[in-house]
Amino acid sequence: MFYKAMERGSTSLIKIFDYNGFSLYGIRPTSNIELELAAAPSERLAFALKGSFYANGLRLEEKDMAYIPSDYKGKVSVPADSAFYLVESNFPSAYNFYVRRYSDVPSLEVGLRNYTRRVKTMIGEGDPAMSFLAGYTEEYPGNWSSYPPHRHEGKPETYIFYDVDPGYAVQLSLGDQGEEAHVVHDYDVFLITGGYHPHVSSPLTGSGYAWVISAPPGKRRFQK
Repeated sequence: MFYKAMERGSTSLIKIFDYNGFSLYGIRPTSNIELELAAAPSERLAFALKGSFYANGLRLEEKDMAYIPSDYKGKVSVPADSAFYLVESNFPSAYNFYVRRYSDVPSLEVGLRNYTRRVKTMIGEGDPAMSFLAGYTEEYPGNWSSYPPHRHEGKPETYIFYDVDPGYAVQLSLGDQGEEAHVVHDYDVFLITGGYHPHVSSPLTGSGYAWVISAPPGKRRFQK
């Protein structure tokens, strides 16, 4: 499922999608915004694809991620002109709040030939989380990712795109219900609920996307 980028100027979190308790919210304010986060039955993940934000008294820079457990109560401050996102996964968390810094995570080059790309796994299989796996993929101009095509039924995933404009990228959805292609730009969102989902960037700019997987108990791994 494809969702166009949020408009700038919102003053509260906008729900982009909710798929069986896996939800994405976002805000792109034009003035400084303070958000109140109440305790929730879900674990949450917060990050900014542009600008910064503050959580639990800490400043998080662009692409840093904050893991927010279900019992967390506090304020999140989002400066003007940031692009901030909050992901929820409907599993109560037994872990503590922590931050993963983009600058501290190694970038791995994966793939071959014209599907080589750089991947940063921010929340991996060995990290404390109930359901989340998350990170960033950054493609070279004209290259493919999510390739060779793979699928992970029962583990919904979202892509949030950045560093695409002024070029474009094409996101494919190939499944039992048919085939779709979507032209994507900065901050567009793609929700993967099943099927294959390869992606190709234009030769002009390449592209990047944040990815977050919600895996059910016992299946929190990258392989099927």
